[in-house]
Order: sequence, then C-alpha cells, then structure tokens
Amino acid sequence: MQQRQKRRGRINMGEPAVLETQTPTSFRIAALVLAAGEARRFGQPKQLLTLSSQPAHNGPTSSQPVSTTTSLVRHSVNQLQPLFPRSDCLVITGAYHEEVKNAVDEVATTLHHANWQEGLGSSLAAGVKALNEQAPWDGILVALADQPLLTTEDYRRLLYAFDGKRCVNAFYRDDSGVPAIFPAFCFEGLAELEGDKGAKALLKAQSNRLELSLPQAAMDIDTPEDWRAFHQGL
Repeated sequence: MQQRQKRRGRINMGEPAVLETQTPTSFRIAALVLAAGEARRFGQPKQLLTLSSQPAHNGPTSSQPVSTTTSLVRHSVNQLQPLFPRSDCLVITGAYHEEVKNAVDEVATTLHHANWQEGLGSSLAAGVKALNEQAPWDGILVALADQPLLTTEDYRRLLYAFDGKRCVNAFYRDDSGVPAIFPAFCFEGLAELEGDKGAKALLKAQSNRLELSLPQAAMDIDTPEDWRAFHQGL
C-alpha cells in the first residue's frame, strides 16, 4: 500500500492485495447510499432505470464483467456489496421507498426518510443519525445511487486510504466530491446538515483531507441527456 501522505493531495494507488476478509481495513466503516430524491430533472425515478450490471458477487476481488440487467440503485449497491455486509450498508429512500427497498433489500438495509423533500442534506443527516444509533463507527462512506461508472475497486481504494483521522474523497472535474469517507469527528457536522446542501462544504473545510483521482465519478445521472451520454460511452 502506498505510504499515507501528511498533507492533502491526490494520489493514484496501485492494485491492492487480495484480502481474505470483506472490508480491506481494520476500521469499522459503514456505507451510506443516498437514493431518496424524486429525480425531478430526469422526469421519472432514475434510481429504477434499467441497465446492464455485474452478476451476483462471487468473492472479495474485483467487480465481475457486465452481464445482467438490474436497476441503477441496485447496480450502485452491488459495487459496495463485496466490501460491506448487508447490515453495514444503509440506503436512504424517500420518494420511491417501496420500489427502492425492493430493489436493494437482498444486499442492503434501508431507511425511509419521511422528509426527503427537504433535500440531499436532510437525507444525509437522517442516515448519519440512524447509523450513529446502530453502532460506534470509525467512518462513514457516503455514496450516491447515480454514479454508474464507479466500481468495487474504486470504493476499495478509498477504504485502503482511510486512516481513521482524515476525510478521504474522490477528486474529479477539478473538484472534491463523493464518494467520500468521513471519520467520526465529522459525524456531528453531517448530522446537522439541512435542506439541499450536501457535505461538500464540510469536506472542503478539512484541509488535510486525502483526495483520490476518480474521473469515473464525474458520470452522474441527473437528466435524460446524462443517461444517453452514459450509454453512448459504454
């Protein structure tokens, strides 16, 4: 593993060694997937869009080749499944609770955020509060349900880089963003988020954060044009 840096910077980590355990870290980390929105800009539930995805996971190594059909949210959670047991992966639902719950129930737990209309920050805060009540975590990995190019190995790299003291986040489009792992000292700030304001301000306030170049995170599905661009790039 590459030696951790003392100052904020961007690194490209090599292929990690295959571990016998699921999660490639000694820290206890939960995964929090945000999938509560109405997808108003898309015009239909984007979480339930159908795409080709990998088959059921067959071991703790890299993602399998694309070969099956699934929903966008299930595809996203499938990338986390090799790294997190079902009990440690929480999907926040909202506008389409039943449909999203049915899509991910085999591989993740769900929480229906009744006030999902308040926005992304409100959903994130609800998820962090729920996880804090569940167990003492060393970190929480925040992910979105609409970044279809991210793979298990991308999330594994974030986990390998996490030292329990600093935020570790993706860097793309010349900016910091999610997915990101927040250490425990950030939980209070995350739980206080309101409205549609996400965690970017909190993340950028951490001057010693570690950023990993993940250009594939730039593909997120907000509009039908994004969806077409995603398929054209396959």
